[in-house]
Amino acid sequence: MELKSLEIPNILRAKVAVVGESKVGKTALCQQLASDGTNYPKNYLMTHGAGVHVKAINIPDTNDCVEMYLLDSSGKELYTPILEPLWKGSAMFVAVYNVCDEASFGSVVKVRGSIFISFLESYSLTRYDTFQWIEHVTRVVKDGDEKKTDRKLMGVLIANKSDLGDRRVVPPKAGSDLAQQLGLLYFECSNKDYSGVEEPFFYLASEYHKQFEEKSDQIGNFA
Repeated sequence: MELKSLEIPNILRAKVAVVGESKVGKTALCQQLASDGTNYPKNYLMTHGAGVHVKAINIPDTNDCVEMYLLDSSGKELYTPILEPLWKGSAMFVAVYNVCDEASFGSVVKVRGSIFISFLESYSLTRYDTFQWIEHVTRVVKDGDEKKTDRKLMGVLIANKSDLGDRRVVPPKAGSDLAQQLGLLYFECSNKDYSGVEEPFFYLASEYHKQFEEKSDQIGNFA
């Protein structure tokens, strides 16, 4: 009897900090992704501190899998002393805002003088917060990098609740322009319809796998 050799898959594990204001849909996003669209929460429950969800993403044409540990972070600033130690060691982040809430859009990036304010006002958006999620999480991860590798933290910007078109106040161009300025990719999704939920995470998993392959090649060259 001929025995077939078994290929053991490479499982790459990565922590993903999911950040943004309260009520933008971070928990629903994580739950829907982890359950392949079968666990949309019927009622809103505020996240106290953080929740963890796991999603394994197979990389096409390889025997590799990226296992993403989604750190669903509370949108309340008072929980940051709890969140900061958890964010350390993150390989990537996901910044989420609600297309129906301009304040949630204005809180994803640091306001630098009048430049960002002018950017918001050019889209008739006047509300923004002083607490800025992307700036905060990237600083915490960089400060916690013991090896001081100066690696760029991968991330994406997600405009959530795209199904609520009649209530939308943040236009798609505002989101895509902001993402371009930050060097991020822009995605839109609807947790309720499970539309566009997978794409940003598949992109991040693919980019993380590319980094793994590049490092493997570098090690192979020195061997």
